[in-house]
Amino acid sequence: MLLDARQNELVKTENAIFQAKQQEAAVHASVDQLHQEQSGLQATIQELKKHIADDLEIIDAGAKEAMERINQGLTVAMQGGLEQVDLLKTRALELGKEMGGIETAIASNEWIRTMHALVGGEYGASPGQVRAVALAVLRPTLLWIESRYQDDVSAALPRASLANAVIGMEQWIPKSTSTTGRP
Repeated sequence: MLLDARQNELVKTENAIFQAKQQEAAVHASVDQLHQEQSGLQATIQELKKHIADDLEIIDAGAKEAMERINQGLTVAMQGGLEQVDLLKTRALELGKEMGGIETAIASNEWIRTMHALVGGEYGASPGQVRAVALAVLRPTLLWIESRYQDDVSAALPRASLANAVIGMEQWIPKSTSTTGRP
């Protein structure tokens, strides 16, 4: 009887050991599978990082190309504006203090950095900087159109729109100097 009880206990212990070994094997298999999944996820993350970096390079190249085109367009517009310097002098007298600030900004290329930031979707420029950049572009553009297409009826709407935009920017007095807001 004692032998039977010990034998039963031995069988139970062996069964328990067998089950523990099966559970241990299952845990090891799960851990191995999790390691494989982790490796796969890490590889996917690395691949996504590479794609994002490649996409950012493409976007950066496109932005540089766009800025170059904008700079070329601005150069042409500014050359046209310089040809009409007498008209600019008359308007500069009306806005003497502001024009002095604009000339300083142009001389130091601050307006180009501000324009680059605005074109790039950054909204950290002050309202005064935005106003100065807008006027530096709008005025010579208006003068250029007026000098070359004065009698052209098809240019009437762009001339009027630009004139209204110039007047609006000249009269605009920003209520806030916050640079954190977005449109």
